[in-house]
Amino acid sequence: RILPKAGASEHGQWRNERTPYLVEIMKELSPQSMAEEVAFMKPVQVGGTELLINFVLYSIMYDPCPIGVFEPDEMLTRKLMRRITSAAKEMGIENYFTESTMYEKTFPGGQLYAGWSSSESHLRSAPMKKVAGDETGSWVEDCEGFGDPVALMRDRTTTFAQKKIFNCSTPGVNIPEKNSYCRIFSRYELGDQRIFKVPCPHCGMMHDFRWDNEGCAEGDEGFVL
Repeated sequence: RILPKAGASEHGQWRNERTPYLVEIMKELSPQSMAEEVAFMKPVQVGGTELLINFVLYSIMYDPCPIGVFEPDEMLTRKLMRRITSAAKEMGIENYFTESTMYEKTFPGGQLYAGWSSSESHLRSAPMKKVAGDETGSWVEDCEGFGDPVALMRDRTTTFAQKKIFNCSTPGVNIPEKNSYCRIFSRYELGDQRIFKVPCPHCGMMHDFRWDNEGCAEGDEGFVL
């Protein structure tokens, strides 16, 4: 993967050591993993959409099949598809697309479809082996009277074995006592709830990277996590 100059803070070859927390997620999204659904609950600006693009491009080149990618709204969908096209050009693989429109691209062995959470026609358009939803926490609650758009996206994979369903989002408000549930938190709770851990710079003990663990040791300049 080559990160294009447009839209990337660091142009050039993708390096896993820059985002080690994404490596296991990419492995679980590969055909070699038996996982059917992966939920990535994340902070902002940590590479979630770039990971989604990696997932799409890898599938196009090495595991071609019908693929669907979905965003909260039409503007973000157009932006995502431009980023996918730009990444393909940067890597010199744009000739994989035998037919190409803004929301649909055909390649040997499959198609890439794109849509958004409020479009029933996009979410119910065709069966897909792999689907990816970006920022699903901010999707509409109901898609034109057909129910939860995340469920509609997941239903596209029903007829396929070895399907892949990817939900990627920053979390929203989750208040169970008020029947208010964040979509990505709910999907995360259904899984094995893995957390990327980092070593303490002093003792080496692995712990969650979160503000609850923030502290300042005597003699240190600034904060230590």
